[in-house]
Amino acid sequence: MPKKDIRYYINTINLKYQAATYHLLDKLSLLSRMKKREETYFLNLYHTHFKNGIVLNHSFSTEYITYRYFPTAESFSRHLHFDREGVAMCRSDLKPHYNPLIAAFLGLVCYNDFLKNQNEAAIQQFWVQANHLAKKGTAKNGLFLFYYDKGTWYAGITQALVSSLFMRAYILDKEGSWKQLARQTLLSLFEPVENGGVFKKTPEGLDWVEEYPLSVNHPFVLNGFIFALTNLYEYLILCENDVFLSNYLIRLNDTLFKTLHYFKRKKYFKYSRFHWVFQNIEYQGLMVCQFLHLYAVSKNEAFNDIAALLNKDVDWAAFFRFYDMPTPRYFQEISKS
Repeated sequence: MPKKDIRYYINTINLKYQAATYHLLDKLSLLSRMKKREETYFLNLYHTHFKNGIVLNHSFSTEYITYRYFPTAESFSRHLHFDREGVAMCRSDLKPHYNPLIAAFLGLVCYNDFLKNQNEAAIQQFWVQANHLAKKGTAKNGLFLFYYDKGTWYAGITQALVSSLFMRAYILDKEGSWKQLARQTLLSLFEPVENGGVFKKTPEGLDWVEEYPLSVNHPFVLNGFIFALTNLYEYLILCENDVFLSNYLIRLNDTLFKTLHYFKRKKYFKYSRFHWVFQNIEYQGLMVCQFLHLYAVSKNEAFNDIAALLNKDVDWAAFFRFYDMPTPRYFQEISKS
């Protein structure tokens, strides 16, 4: 994992060629009209569908929809390294090392498998990941953190995924400390970068949660920000409706629609705001699922419209070939819609 065959590399070369072309045109100031159209489109969606504010969908099924593309726990776990206790460490194509993001990722896929298939082995694997993360996080100033590089920084995406995992643990075990851990992990998203956190302002003065707070090449990573926004929606639905966090939800939701045009180039999105490279096939499919997830927690048609916009240009056969598995029926159907 991932499976990078000749078709993957041809597609990657084509994406880089297109990205380089658009980057050059942008440098020559020849994309102004296109960028203005994109900005107008996303702002119109926002003002049309959020004119009455944000509504939380409390009938949300609790499935972690972003990772719906793994139909079973085994379809993902077969690509990972594990330690002796069954903790997911990292992808199998890498040297074994602990990455809390992978444990959270697998835990959420296991939860989905249990929810859909009543797979007892999957829920046991879920608890292995959740208990490991509960032990390995660092409690600091009311936050629960998962540091990288010997404690020098933490990642917004990891904090968001771990918090979403702890929420599912809370759903299954109301007597544990899972709700508190979910909140403390979530609150870390709003710790300023200047204080060692991941919260910062965009050049326009809008709120942003960084995936890689120390990155020079890739500030403002889009998919990491969307994971944070999704995590916030989920907490307010699954745990408690908190006024403090509701304010952040409004602000991050505002940021998303007011900055999406900086990432979109014709039918593709850039991985990060200031780097010219487009998202590869993995992220193209992921983004569809992320917006479907946002639609599920809000029932707001703006998210569904963006998912549909992205979906029409995703080659789902190539996406699932990347993960070396057949295309599930759900994705066969949405590829036709």
